[in-house]
Amino acid sequence: MMLEEGEKLIRTFKDETSGMGKIAADGHKGTIGKREAGIGLVYGTFFITNQRLIFESEKINENHSHIGIDRTEGVNFRSGFFPVKGTLKIIKTEFSKGMHSCTYQIHCGKEISDYLNQEFYTQEIKNERLMNKAKEYEKHLNYENAIEIYEEIGKPAEAARVRKLKVEQGSVKVDQTVIHGDYVDDRDTIVKDSVISKSSVGTSGDDKIAKLEKIAEMKDKGIIDDDEFRQMKKEILGK
Repeated sequence: MMLEEGEKLIRTFKDETSGMGKIAADGHKGTIGKREAGIGLVYGTFFITNQRLIFESEKINENHSHIGIDRTEGVNFRSGFFPVKGTLKIIKTEFSKGMHSCTYQIHCGKEISDYLNQEFYTQEIKNERLMNKAKEYEKHLNYENAIEIYEEIGKPAEAARVRKLKVEQGSVKVDQTVIHGDYVDDRDTIVKDSVISKSSVGTSGDDKIAKLEKIAEMKDKGIIDDDEFRQMKKEILGK
């Protein structure tokens, strides 16, 4: 089990179900390390770190790493005439996929579940995790998901703030002008209007030349077309 940078191991739970116990709990099939429909890898060791929950299979060379867990449910192994499997069920809620879960077999499933739920998956901790997720969505301009999370954890003021931010971002796009499929700064249009308005005012020869050079430059850059250039030229020359 390899830890990532900044990750610390907090506790380890290794399955201690006996071989006979595993066979009995599996319905006398003797399929240690088998897979079941909707069930994760059977039997192994759980490592709890400050960042995630890691499962390492006992017989199969495969590991699972879990983050963003919503809650867990567990059952301890019980022997007897009708033995009961020890299981740990991990439940996650993802906005894109909804709720899903996976279940592992381990003798102390309830013990692990109680520990995880009390130490890591309290409502307060889950809300903090969701708050961080909302901030991440907001950072990447995914306002709808951020608003959904803020409302879910009872933060209507934050949801209102993001709605306002979304409207403000939308108004910035509306202020842009589209020319040949590309967004062009409104200041080009403002310059053009300014030249037209001032061209009708009596000016000296030097001013006319400067304005003619300006509209010629605008025409070369594609800001105005040939018809607009000719019209503005007439206005500047007073014709």
